Amino acid sequence: MLTQYEKLKQRAIKLLQEKDFNTSYKVLKECLQQDFERSDTYNLIGCYYECIGQRPKAMKFYRVAYYMDQTYQPAIKNLERLGNIHSSKSRKMSVGE
Repeated sequence: MLTQYEKLKQRAIKLLQEKDFNTSYKVLKECLQQDFERSDTYNLIGCYYECIGQRPKAMKFYRVAYYMDQTYQPAIKNLERLGNIHSSKSRKMSVGE
Protein backbone atom coordinates (compact mmCIF):
# COMPACT_ATOMS: atom_id res chain seq x y z
CA MET A 1 0.00 0.00 0.00
CA LEU A 2 1.32 3.42 -0.95
CA THR A 3 1.96 6.01 1.71
CA GLN A 4 0.37 9.45 1.45
CA TYR A 5 3.77 10.79 0.45
CA GLU A 6 4.17 8.25 -2.37
CA LYS A 7 0.69 9.07 -3.68
CA LEU A 8 1.51 12.77 -3.71
CA LYS A 9 4.86 12.13 -5.40
CA GLN A 10 3.27 10.04 -8.15
CA ARG A 11 0.63 12.73 -8.67
CA ALA A 12 3.33 15.42 -8.93
CA ILE A 13 5.24 13.38 -11.53
CA LYS A 14 2.07 12.86 -13.57
CA LEU A 15 1.26 16.58 -13.41
CA LEU A 16 4.79 17.49 -14.52
CA GLN A 17 4.49 15.07 -17.45
CA GLU A 18 1.15 16.66 -18.35
CA LYS A 19 2.75 20.11 -18.12
CA ASP A 20 0.32 21.24 -15.39
CA PHE A 21 3.04 23.20 -13.66
CA ASN A 22 0.91 25.27 -11.26
CA THR A 23 -0.79 22.23 -9.80
CA SER A 24 2.41 20.17 -9.75
CA TYR A 25 4.12 22.88 -7.69
CA LYS A 26 1.28 22.83 -5.16
CA VAL A 27 1.50 19.04 -4.89
CA LEU A 28 5.28 19.22 -4.48
CA LYS A 29 4.80 21.64 -1.59
CA GLU A 30 2.47 19.07 -0.03
CA CYS A 31 5.21 16.46 -0.47
CA LEU A 32 7.57 18.70 1.47
CA GLN A 33 5.00 19.05 4.23
CA GLN A 34 4.69 15.27 4.44
CA ASP A 35 8.47 14.72 4.62
CA PHE A 36 10.98 17.51 4.06
CA GLU A 37 13.97 15.18 4.25
CA ARG A 38 13.38 13.30 1.00
CA SER A 39 15.90 13.88 -1.77
CA ASP A 40 13.38 12.78 -4.39
CA THR A 41 11.11 15.74 -3.54
CA TYR A 42 13.95 18.22 -4.04
CA ASN A 43 14.87 16.53 -7.30
CA LEU A 44 11.27 16.86 -8.50
CA ILE A 45 11.20 20.53 -7.52
CA GLY A 46 14.33 20.89 -9.65
CA CYS A 47 12.45 19.22 -12.51
CA TYR A 48 9.60 21.69 -12.02
CA TYR A 49 11.96 24.66 -12.26
CA GLU A 50 13.70 23.19 -15.28
CA CYS A 51 10.34 22.68 -16.99
CA ILE A 52 9.38 26.32 -16.49
CA GLY A 53 12.74 27.51 -17.80
CA GLN A 54 14.43 28.47 -14.54
CA ARG A 55 17.64 26.49 -14.93
CA PRO A 56 19.60 28.14 -12.06
CA LYS A 57 16.82 27.29 -9.59
CA ALA A 58 16.63 23.77 -11.01
CA MET A 59 20.36 23.32 -10.41
CA LYS A 60 19.94 24.57 -6.84
CA PHE A 61 17.29 21.94 -6.07
CA TYR A 62 19.21 19.17 -7.84
CA ARG A 63 22.18 20.09 -5.64
CA VAL A 64 20.03 19.93 -2.51
CA ALA A 65 18.77 16.49 -3.53
CA TYR A 66 22.35 15.35 -4.10
CA TYR A 67 23.52 16.86 -0.80
CA MET A 68 20.82 14.95 1.05
CA ASP A 69 21.76 11.65 -0.61
CA GLN A 70 24.97 11.41 -2.64
CA THR A 71 23.82 8.05 -4.03
CA TYR A 72 20.50 9.32 -5.43
CA GLN A 73 20.99 8.67 -9.15
CA PRO A 74 18.24 10.94 -10.57
CA ALA A 75 19.82 14.00 -8.93
CA ILE A 76 23.28 12.94 -10.09
CA LYS A 77 22.04 12.47 -13.67
CA ASN A 78 20.23 15.82 -13.66
CA LEU A 79 23.29 17.65 -12.30
CA GLU A 80 25.52 16.00 -14.90
CA ARG A 81 23.07 16.77 -17.69
CA LEU A 82 22.54 20.43 -16.77
CA GLY A 83 26.13 20.99 -15.74
CA ASN A 84 27.46 19.92 -19.12
CA ILE A 85 27.09 22.84 -21.51
CA HIS A 86 27.71 20.45 -24.40
CA SER A 87 24.90 18.10 -23.40
CA SER A 88 22.19 17.34 -25.88
CA LYS A 89 18.80 18.91 -25.22
CA SER A 90 17.28 15.58 -26.15
CA ARG A 91 18.59 13.99 -22.95
CA LYS A 92 15.66 13.53 -20.63
CA MET A 93 15.53 14.75 -17.07
CA SER A 94 15.43 12.07 -14.43
CA VAL A 95 12.38 12.26 -12.16
CA GLY A 96 13.07 9.20 -10.03
CA GLU A 97 13.79 5.52 -9.85
